[in-house]
Parts: sequence; C-alpha cells; structure tokens
Amino acid sequence: VTTKEIWSLSPEGSAMEGKVTVSKGKVTGINGGTATVIATYNGESDSATVSVYYPSPTLTVTPTSIYLNETGDTGSFTVNASNYESISASKNGDWFTLSKTEGTGTYTVSASENPYSSKRTGSVTITCVGLDGSEIEKVVTVTQYASEIDTYLIVSPSAITIEVGETY
Repeated sequence: VTTKEIWSLSPEGSAMEGKVTVSKGKVTGINGGTATVIATYNGESDSATVSVYYPSPTLTVTPTSIYLNETGDTGSFTVNASNYESISASKNGDWFTLSKTEGTGTYTVSASENPYSSKRTGSVTITCVGLDGSEIEKVVTVTQYASEIDTYLIVSPSAITIEVGETY
C-alpha cells in the first residue's frame, strides 16, 4: 500500500456501497453483504471480494428458575444480550404478571396468593433476534408454592465444589 493508489468499490452506485468503506487500503465493514474493492495504481488494477457478516447474537438470562411463596410474591430475572435487533418476552401462565415484554434489563414476575393445594408452574420465554436474523430462546420457569398443605424443600445450590478444609 502506498499513498498513490486509488481505492474504489465496484460498480459505483451499486448495492455494494454501504456494505464497506475503503480508505488507504483499510476496509471497514458497515452492513452485512458482499462488496468488491478495487485498487488502482499506475494504470493497473486489482480487486478483492469482501464479505461482511454480523456476529451471532448472545443471550444470557439469570436465574432460569423463580420460586414464589404461596401467599403472593414477586421474583425477578435479568436479561443481557449483544449483537441483537430485538428481544421479546412472552409468558405461559395466566396466574402471574410480567413487568415488561421487551428489551434487556430486569424483568419482574408477580403472583397473588395461590388458592390451590398444589403448586402452580408457568414460564417466560425470552426470544432474541440477532442482527444476522438468527434467533435464540431462553426459558425461565416460574413456580408458586401451594397452600400450607404441601411442604417443599429446596437445597440451593444443587451442587458445589470446595477445597479440602474449606467450609461453604
């Protein structure tokens, strides 16, 4: 690369423009697609095809299980993502409410008293649509305990690793 070559896209004014920019031999991806970059120097030209792709989306939802007490309770989970176009949430269960239905951040789940003698289970599905059009789904299970007739024991965490002599 010298300072005397001329860089261009081919053909000019085509759909390839807006995919990349080229300046002094450095190509920068702007939008997904393919473009042809041409370098011209002393009447000679050479070209390269540049393919630009969007990175795949990532989606993290924590925790993926929420337990609510029988007298009415609130729980929350957090959604984080990268390289996405949209994030939506839909719930499966008419006995609880969901604080929001799109975006990243904290979502709150609320339920009134469980009038039944058995636990209730529902879910929230988080769907992330990537810039590349791909989709990722994560599910949060929502469980509400039953009236005092039922007793539940949950050991949390369900597994730990400790060093000899260490106490958890």
